[in-house]
Amino acid sequence: QNRIFFKFFRILVIFLFFMTIQRWILERLSGISLLYPTGAVEHLKIYFTGARFDLLVLGFVFIPALLFSFAAARFQWVLNVMVGYLFAMWVAILGVGFVNTPFFLAHKRHLYWPDLADFQMRKSIEHWLKSSPSVTNTFVGLVLIFTVVIVVIEMKNILKSLARPTQSKVDEKVKNWPVGVEVFMRVVIPLLVVSFCARGSTLGNHHLRKEDSLVTNQKPWNELALNPIWTLDKFDE
Repeated sequence: QNRIFFKFFRILVIFLFFMTIQRWILERLSGISLLYPTGAVEHLKIYFTGARFDLLVLGFVFIPALLFSFAAARFQWVLNVMVGYLFAMWVAILGVGFVNTPFFLAHKRHLYWPDLADFQMRKSIEHWLKSSPSVTNTFVGLVLIFTVVIVVIEMKNILKSLARPTQSKVDEKVKNWPVGVEVFMRVVIPLLVVSFCARGSTLGNHHLRKEDSLVTNQKPWNELALNPIWTLDKFDE
Protein backbone atom coordinates (compact mmCIF):
# COMPACT_ATOMS: atom_id res chain seq x y z
CA GLN A 1 0.00 0.00 0.00
CA ASN A 2 2.99 2.31 0.45
CA ARG A 3 3.75 1.84 -3.24
CA ILE A 4 0.16 2.87 -4.05
CA PHE A 5 0.47 5.97 -1.86
CA PHE A 6 3.64 7.07 -3.68
CA LYS A 7 1.78 6.65 -6.98
CA PHE A 8 -1.01 8.79 -5.51
CA PHE A 9 1.50 11.49 -4.73
CA ARG A 10 2.77 11.48 -8.32
CA ILE A 11 -0.81 11.75 -9.63
CA LEU A 12 -1.49 14.60 -7.18
CA VAL A 13 1.54 16.51 -8.48
CA ILE A 14 0.42 15.94 -12.08
CA PHE A 15 -3.10 17.22 -11.33
CA LEU A 16 -1.67 20.26 -9.55
CA PHE A 17 0.68 21.00 -12.44
CA PHE A 18 -2.15 20.80 -14.97
CA MET A 19 -4.40 23.09 -12.91
CA THR A 20 -1.57 25.63 -12.69
CA ILE A 21 -1.16 25.53 -16.47
CA GLN A 22 -4.92 26.06 -16.83
CA ARG A 23 -4.68 29.12 -14.58
CA TRP A 24 -1.80 30.51 -16.63
CA ILE A 25 -3.79 29.99 -19.84
CA LEU A 26 -6.75 31.89 -18.36
CA GLU A 27 -4.43 34.73 -17.44
CA ARG A 28 -2.90 34.90 -20.91
CA LEU A 29 -6.11 34.62 -22.91
CA SER A 30 -8.20 36.93 -20.73
CA GLY A 31 -5.57 39.68 -20.85
CA ILE A 32 -6.09 40.59 -17.19
CA SER A 33 -2.35 41.19 -16.77
CA LEU A 34 -2.72 44.08 -19.25
CA LEU A 35 -6.12 45.29 -18.09
CA TYR A 36 -5.33 45.06 -14.37
CA PRO A 37 -1.56 45.47 -13.82
CA THR A 38 -0.21 43.95 -10.62
CA GLY A 39 3.18 43.58 -8.96
CA ALA A 40 5.42 40.52 -9.06
CA VAL A 41 4.86 39.72 -5.37
CA GLU A 42 1.08 39.85 -5.74
CA HIS A 43 1.38 37.72 -8.87
CA LEU A 44 3.22 35.03 -6.94
CA LYS A 45 0.65 35.24 -4.13
CA ILE A 46 -2.15 34.65 -6.65
CA TYR A 47 -0.55 31.46 -7.96
CA PHE A 48 0.37 30.29 -4.47
CA THR A 49 -3.20 30.83 -3.28
CA GLY A 50 -4.46 29.16 -6.44
CA ALA A 51 -2.35 26.09 -5.68
CA ARG A 52 -3.92 25.96 -2.20
CA PHE A 53 -7.44 25.98 -3.67
CA ASP A 54 -6.36 23.31 -6.17
CA LEU A 55 -5.04 21.15 -3.33
CA LEU A 56 -8.31 21.62 -1.45
CA VAL A 57 -10.24 20.20 -4.42
CA LEU A 58 -7.69 17.43 -4.98
CA GLY A 59 -7.79 16.53 -1.30
CA PHE A 60 -11.51 15.72 -1.55
CA VAL A 61 -10.93 13.92 -4.85
CA PHE A 62 -8.30 11.68 -3.25
CA ILE A 63 -10.24 10.79 -0.09
CA PRO A 64 -12.25 7.99 -1.81
CA ALA A 65 -9.12 6.83 -3.66
CA LEU A 66 -7.25 6.61 -0.35
CA LEU A 67 -10.06 4.55 1.18
CA PHE A 68 -9.92 2.25 -1.86
CA SER A 69 -6.17 1.86 -1.40
CA PHE A 70 -6.55 0.34 2.07
CA ALA A 71 -8.28 -2.68 0.52
CA ALA A 72 -6.51 -2.59 -2.84
CA ALA A 73 -3.50 -4.53 -1.54
CA ARG A 74 -5.74 -7.58 -0.99
CA PHE A 75 -8.43 -7.31 -3.65
CA GLN A 76 -7.55 -6.73 -7.30
CA TRP A 77 -11.08 -5.60 -8.17
CA VAL A 78 -10.83 -2.77 -5.61
CA LEU A 79 -7.62 -1.65 -7.29
CA ASN A 80 -9.37 -1.63 -10.66
CA VAL A 81 -12.23 0.44 -9.25
CA MET A 82 -9.72 2.90 -7.81
CA VAL A 83 -7.95 3.25 -11.16
CA GLY A 84 -11.30 3.81 -12.90
CA TYR A 85 -12.27 6.42 -10.30
CA LEU A 86 -9.03 8.38 -10.76
CA PHE A 87 -9.43 8.30 -14.54
CA ALA A 88 -13.02 9.57 -14.22
CA MET A 89 -11.84 12.42 -11.98
CA TRP A 90 -9.19 13.34 -14.56
CA VAL A 91 -11.85 13.49 -17.30
CA ALA A 92 -14.09 15.59 -15.01
CA ILE A 93 -11.28 18.10 -14.35
CA LEU A 94 -10.65 18.39 -18.08
CA GLY A 95 -14.38 18.86 -18.73
CA VAL A 96 -14.83 21.60 -16.15
CA GLY A 97 -11.77 23.40 -17.48
CA PHE A 98 -13.09 23.22 -21.05
CA VAL A 99 -16.47 24.69 -20.08
CA ASN A 100 -15.09 27.25 -17.64
CA THR A 101 -12.42 28.75 -19.93
CA PRO A 102 -14.66 30.62 -22.40
CA PHE A 103 -16.89 31.80 -19.54
CA PHE A 104 -13.90 33.23 -17.67
CA LEU A 105 -12.68 35.02 -20.78
CA ALA A 106 -16.11 36.60 -21.27
CA HIS A 107 -16.80 37.57 -17.64
CA LYS A 108 -13.37 37.58 -15.93
CA ARG A 109 -14.63 35.13 -13.30
CA HIS A 110 -15.30 31.43 -12.90
CA LEU A 111 -18.63 29.69 -13.26
CA TYR A 112 -20.76 29.76 -10.10
CA TRP A 113 -23.87 27.76 -9.30
CA PRO A 114 -26.39 30.39 -10.54
CA ASP A 115 -24.47 30.70 -13.83
CA LEU A 116 -25.11 27.08 -14.77
CA ALA A 117 -28.81 27.78 -15.37
CA ASP A 118 -28.30 30.40 -18.09
CA PHE A 119 -24.80 29.54 -19.34
CA GLN A 120 -24.56 29.75 -23.14
CA MET A 121 -21.49 27.83 -24.29
CA ARG A 122 -21.72 28.92 -27.90
CA LYS A 123 -21.94 32.62 -27.01
CA SER A 124 -18.94 32.35 -24.68
CA ILE A 125 -16.82 30.56 -27.28
CA GLU A 126 -17.68 33.23 -29.88
CA HIS A 127 -16.56 35.89 -27.40
CA TRP A 128 -13.35 33.91 -26.83
CA LEU A 129 -12.53 33.83 -30.55
CA LYS A 130 -13.34 37.51 -31.08
CA SER A 131 -11.55 38.94 -28.06
CA SER A 132 -8.31 36.91 -28.22
CA PRO A 133 -5.70 37.44 -30.98
CA SER A 134 -5.19 34.40 -33.21
CA VAL A 135 -1.47 34.26 -32.38
CA THR A 136 -2.25 34.08 -28.66
CA ASN A 137 -4.90 31.43 -29.26
CA THR A 138 -2.44 29.35 -31.28
CA PHE A 139 0.32 29.67 -28.67
CA VAL A 140 -1.74 28.78 -25.62
CA GLY A 141 -3.50 26.08 -27.64
CA LEU A 142 -0.18 24.42 -28.37
CA VAL A 143 0.85 24.71 -24.71
CA LEU A 144 -2.44 23.18 -23.62
CA ILE A 145 -2.19 20.32 -26.15
CA PHE A 146 1.42 19.63 -25.12
CA THR A 147 0.46 19.64 -21.45
CA VAL A 148 -2.53 17.35 -21.96
CA VAL A 149 -0.43 14.89 -23.98
CA ILE A 150 2.32 14.79 -21.34
CA VAL A 151 -0.17 14.45 -18.50
CA VAL A 152 -2.18 11.74 -20.28
CA ILE A 153 0.98 9.72 -21.00
CA GLU A 154 2.17 10.02 -17.40
CA MET A 155 -1.29 9.24 -16.01
CA LYS A 156 -1.57 6.21 -18.29
CA ASN A 157 1.80 4.88 -17.09
CA ILE A 158 0.92 5.38 -13.42
CA LEU A 159 -2.58 3.92 -13.66
CA LYS A 160 -1.27 0.99 -15.69
CA SER A 161 1.37 0.25 -13.07
CA LEU A 162 -1.28 0.53 -10.36
CA ALA A 163 -3.51 -1.97 -12.13
CA ARG A 164 -0.63 -4.43 -12.36
CA PRO A 165 1.02 -4.31 -8.94
CA THR A 166 4.49 -5.70 -8.45
CA GLN A 167 6.45 -6.36 -5.32
CA SER A 168 8.94 -3.55 -4.70
CA LYS A 169 11.98 -3.15 -2.48
CA VAL A 170 9.98 -0.77 -0.31
CA ASP A 171 7.36 -3.50 0.29
CA GLU A 172 10.12 -5.93 1.32
CA LYS A 173 11.47 -3.46 3.88
CA VAL A 174 8.00 -2.80 5.28
CA LYS A 175 7.70 -6.46 6.29
CA ASN A 176 10.38 -5.86 8.94
CA TRP A 177 8.70 -2.79 10.45
CA PRO A 178 7.11 -2.96 13.95
CA VAL A 179 3.29 -2.97 13.84
CA GLY A 180 3.01 0.56 15.25
CA VAL A 181 5.42 2.01 12.70
CA GLU A 182 3.69 0.17 9.86
CA VAL A 183 0.25 1.51 10.85
CA PHE A 184 1.66 5.02 11.16
CA MET A 185 3.34 4.89 7.74
CA ARG A 186 0.53 3.08 5.90
CA VAL A 187 -2.55 4.72 7.44
CA VAL A 188 -1.84 7.77 9.59
CA ILE A 189 0.53 9.66 7.27
CA PRO A 190 -1.61 9.22 4.11
CA LEU A 191 -4.71 10.34 6.04
CA LEU A 192 -2.89 13.38 7.43
CA VAL A 193 -1.60 14.38 3.98
CA VAL A 194 -5.02 14.07 2.31
CA SER A 195 -6.77 15.84 5.20
CA PHE A 196 -4.24 18.68 5.07
CA CYS A 197 -4.88 19.10 1.34
CA ALA A 198 -8.67 18.96 1.78
CA ARG A 199 -8.47 21.81 4.29
CA GLY A 200 -6.65 23.95 1.73
CA SER A 201 -3.20 23.43 3.24
CA THR A 202 -4.07 25.28 6.41
CA LEU A 203 -3.81 24.36 10.08
CA GLY A 204 -6.14 27.13 11.30
CA ASN A 205 -9.60 26.81 12.83
CA HIS A 206 -11.27 27.10 9.42
CA HIS A 207 -10.65 25.44 6.08
CA LEU A 208 -9.79 27.59 3.08
CA ARG A 209 -12.56 30.10 2.28
CA LYS A 210 -13.24 32.57 -0.50
CA GLU A 211 -11.93 35.40 1.66
CA ASP A 212 -8.52 33.76 1.43
CA SER A 213 -8.46 34.46 -2.31
CA LEU A 214 -8.59 38.23 -1.74
CA VAL A 215 -4.87 38.73 -2.22
CA THR A 216 -5.29 41.88 -4.36
CA ASN A 217 -7.82 44.71 -4.57
CA GLN A 218 -8.78 43.67 -8.12
CA LYS A 219 -11.54 41.07 -8.48
CA PRO A 220 -10.36 39.39 -11.73
CA TRP A 221 -7.04 38.46 -10.13
CA ASN A 222 -8.78 37.19 -7.01
CA GLU A 223 -11.09 35.11 -9.19
CA LEU A 224 -8.09 33.66 -11.01
CA ALA A 225 -6.78 32.38 -7.68
CA LEU A 226 -9.92 30.29 -7.18
CA ASN A 227 -10.45 26.81 -8.55
CA PRO A 228 -13.32 26.43 -11.09
CA ILE A 229 -14.43 23.14 -9.54
CA TRP A 230 -14.54 24.75 -6.10
CA THR A 231 -16.76 27.60 -7.33
CA LEU A 232 -19.33 25.38 -9.09
CA ASP A 233 -21.48 24.92 -5.97
CA LYS A 234 -20.88 28.43 -4.62
CA PHE A 235 -22.61 31.79 -5.08
CA ASP A 236 -20.71 34.83 -6.31
CA GLU A 237 -20.70 37.51 -3.63
